[in-house]
Amino acid sequence: MKSFSLSSLALSFACAVLLCGALWAAPAAAAGTLKRAQEQKPPQEKELRRIGVLRVLELMQAELDGTDEQKAAAQTRAIAAYDDLLALVPEDMEALNMRGHIKEKKAAGEGKADFESVIAKAEAALKAAPEDAEAFHARAGAYRGLKQFDLARKDYQEAIRLKPDNRKWSLDLRAMELEVPK
Repeated sequence: MKSFSLSSLALSFACAVLLCGALWAAPAAAAGTLKRAQEQKPPQEKELRRIGVLRVLELMQAELDGTDEQKAAAQTRAIAAYDDLLALVPEDMEALNMRGHIKEKKAAGEGKADFESVIAKAEAALKAAPEDAEAFHARAGAYRGLKQFDLARKDYQEAIRLKPDNRKWSLDLRAMELEVPK
């Protein structure tokens, strides 16, 4: 049987405390991250993408146990994070789609123009590269946001056919099927 010294247990405990503290402080630390990312010349796409994900996680937390004001503020911050990313990478289908979904949640119908923009950009991408699975998936998400489930289903199926190893897309299709009115 292996014995551990008191110092190794203390070190393990200290590491666990630091890790928990870092995870707890991540949303608060992210608040200043956007400003730092914007101050860098040029803005770093990876950093802006990470901020967008953090804002969506913050939004999910607010939706679970936040007040209406906290939810609205989290939605505004998430939309702003994706606006920043799209200013740098305007053709990013995933960012366009995510921003459209958040805007749709924020105000009924407000996200419609964003979904139409995603559809237009995806169609342009498909004209240039008819086998672009990412474009099919982005367009499927936009159709789903517009509640055009038949068109979304066809695009999800085509994206999955082109990239059958992408499990997330299969899950997106299955989740959409649960949204379809019976």
